[in-house]
Amino acid sequence: MTADLPRLRRAHALAHRAEIETGPAGASAGLPEKAVQFGTGAFLRAFIDVYLDDANGRGAFNGRVVAIASTTSERDRLFREQDGLFTLVTEGLEDGVPRRSTRLIGAVSRALSAADDWHAVLATNLHGAYYCVRAFLPGMRERRTGTIVNINSDVGKMAREISGPAYVASKFGLRGLTQQINAEERANGVRACSICPRDVNTPLLDKRLQPPAPEVRAAMLQPDDVAACVWLVATLPSRAIVDEISLSTR
Repeated sequence: MTADLPRLRRAHALAHRAEIETGPAGASAGLPEKAVQFGTGAFLRAFIDVYLDDANGRGAFNGRVVAIASTTSERDRLFREQDGLFTLVTEGLEDGVPRRSTRLIGAVSRALSAADDWHAVLATNLHGAYYCVRAFLPGMRERRTGTIVNINSDVGKMAREISGPAYVASKFGLRGLTQQINAEERANGVRACSICPRDVNTPLLDKRLQPPAPEVRAAMLQPDDVAACVWLVATLPSRAIVDEISLSTR
């Protein structure tokens, strides 16, 4: 469906900069990086980026995304070549009439590789979490209450070959950061939890060389399972501290 669309490259971005900056994608231009996406799935990533681009246009998010590829798929390099821009193609029927529209999305600031960009991945996954905690911690101390939930990974406890050294190191570090927060701040009413799920059934699994069968996916962790853990940690009485949740299936 998109074979007739030219690949966006740096030269295209420069030649059409005025169009980009004044069009919908321009709403995201120059905004600070506020979100991180990790994985190889193009559909799920793009789906979220479109909504963030829309939110930027309304002034509701005012941020951009750092996309981190978890494997050596070369997708991060291709994305960098087109300055993080991609084209959304919408096709379907409207009042019974076929419609097709295209739109440039500019919510992604840069793309990194977990396998190659060691410093950048640690800066995003570990340093970013630290700076976020440091920004909110004074207010939590003042109120003498606060809950910090870090969505980690099972590779934060045991390395896996497919994850890459930078990603694994960042998740081990995030686990240590969570433990240190509890060691230092529990007396101030602040608690932290590191949630370490294994494989979760998301559209990202479709990108595997051998996607799991439906019955296998049905037996995996579901997004609601992770969300339920976050809710549990956040709503427990303040006297209760859950240092870590390891989440797997039977």
